[in-house]
Order: sequence, then structure tokens, then C-alpha cells
Amino acid sequence: MLAGTLDDFVLVGDEAILEATARLTTVTKTLVEPTGAAALAAARVMKDALAGKRVALWCSGANIGPEQLADVAERQRRA
Repeated sequence: MLAGTLDDFVLVGDEAILEATARLTTVTKTLVEPTGAAALAAARVMKDALAGKRVALWCSGANIGPEQLADVAERQRRA
């Protein structure tokens, strides 16, 4: 369906997505659900390719449950 418009895509694992969720919550004080932080997780994987470029990320969704939020908080305490 996206073959004509998609140039590339990046696969990121759950751990990278949860780390990005924690980073957004802590650094920007933005509450996002893990899937909403996937763009940041991908950008962090691509940081060398993106260096020196202007980058905009779409981070959305606050559909995060108490268990996930507690996990995000625990990750930040350990970091």
C-alpha cells in the first residue's frame, strides 16, 4: 500500500521503544504511550545518519496504563 510513497523504514525493538518512552517522559515532560515513542526510538537508532539534519518526529498518544507508566519510571530510576 505504501510502496509508492515510502522511502524507508526502521525496525526497533520493544526495549528501544520503552527507553524512548522514558526519555520523552523525563526530558520533555511529555506523556506518550510506547507506540507513540517509536519515532524517537527509530531516530536514536539512526542518530549517525541524522546528525546535522533538521528532524521532526511525530510522537502521539497518552494511552498508557499504570503498569507501563510504572515501568517507565523504574527505567529512569535505573538510568
